Amino acid sequence: MKTYAVLFVLAFLASLAGTPLVRRVWERFGFLDSAIVAGPHLRRPVPRLGGVVIYAAVVGTVLALFFHSNEITRQFRSELPVFWHLLGPATLILLVGVADDIWGMKAGVKFLAQVGAALWLISTGVRILHLSLPWGQTFELGWLSPVITVLWLVALTNAFNLIDGI
Repeated sequence: MKTYAVLFVLAFLASLAGTPLVRRVWERFGFLDSAIVAGPHLRRPVPRLGGVVIYAAVVGTVLALFFHSNEITRQFRSELPVFWHLLGPATLILLVGVADDIWGMKAGVKFLAQVGAALWLISTGVRILHLSLPWGQTFELGWLSPVITVLWLVALTNAFNLIDGI
């Protein structure tokens, strides 16, 4: 349990330290999102590319597992192929987000990239197989498993994008 707490703290601190650093760099080079001028959420321009900090914090923290040895790190090393399966689609989403922040992309292109990343992940065997119901039972998804997995991953990706806009 202590290892999980340390990993959480490492990722949190990396994000906490990285965000102001990236903010200053992006402000200096003008990678700013335009300010909202009307409505209840008035704000000043904010730096783009915040996903880079989150990605680096998570990947860096996971890689930190190689510098310690206990049951959790041994289990992680045995499951390393799953991490590599996750890293490819996550990197695709990161690159699409970076391209969108710098040059802007149409919603349809971003959506297709998100679906492509989800299908890439499913092709590696990662998918939601069942749903846990509140009263302790589970619902097996069967043939709906890939559909629910794609919907879930695309929904989560867009939820982060919506949060970023607020």
